[in-house]
Amino acid sequence: MLLYSLLLTDTLTMLSIQDNKKIRATGFKYISVFVKKTKSLKCLNVSGIAMDKKAVEFLAHALKTGRLGFGSRLEDLRVDRCGLRGNLLETLGT
Repeated sequence: MLLYSLLLTDTLTMLSIQDNKKIRATGFKYISVFVKKTKSLKCLNVSGIAMDKKAVEFLAHALKTGRLGFGSRLEDLRVDRCGLRGNLLETLGT
């Protein structure tokens, strides 16, 4: 509900959910919908949140769609201390 409300005005330029340990793949699904649809978000900080394969896939898809010009123009993605390695980092980078 909160992310939907933020999309209505679409003025949020930075979103930090850093160290929010309760966010899981389902939470990243909704965050990814927001990232994909917003045009104003420039910085997303998800540092300190453990991301599993599904969460990374949701976020990667949103970023890819945004790069194609259909949504987000995200410039800064902070993923410090998320436990990302190897293939998960590769998924985010493609």
